[in-house]
Amino acid sequence: MNVASKNNIICLVVVMDISIFFARVLGIFLLVGGVAALINKDIYAKAVKEYARSFILVLFDASFGLLFGAIIIALHTKWAPNYIGLITFLGWIMLIEGVFAMLFPKNMQGLAKAAGKGGFVFFSFIMLLLGAYLSYVGFLL
Repeated sequence: MNVASKNNIICLVVVMDISIFFARVLGIFLLVGGVAALINKDIYAKAVKEYARSFILVLFDASFGLLFGAIIIALHTKWAPNYIGLITFLGWIMLIEGVFAMLFPKNMQGLAKAAGKGGFVFFSFIMLLLGAYLSYVGFLL
């Protein structure tokens, strides 16, 4: 922890590696999201069906994907064959998904319909695995 003083204002600066920070944040997000979706399959399957019918949900999703993807790739441009590269990859996936959903909302709805329940369970399991891995790296290593 660094302490800096400027104009009689004391600032505490906690320095954390950006890769560890994103591993923790994405790890928690993906792990909780994956577990919740697998535990509540019926509710989440209904949410995906609603997503496929509602343009506002697609545009809301697009905005968040674009925003968080842009934040990650603006701050984290490292490529490596480990969790560091995975974070960058996930940032690009979020950004691309956000751009695609904004530009082609009907196509995004079509993808949601096509995924169906089988695709939903598969992606939920992938979220769980990625979240567990990133949480492990971010908090335990």
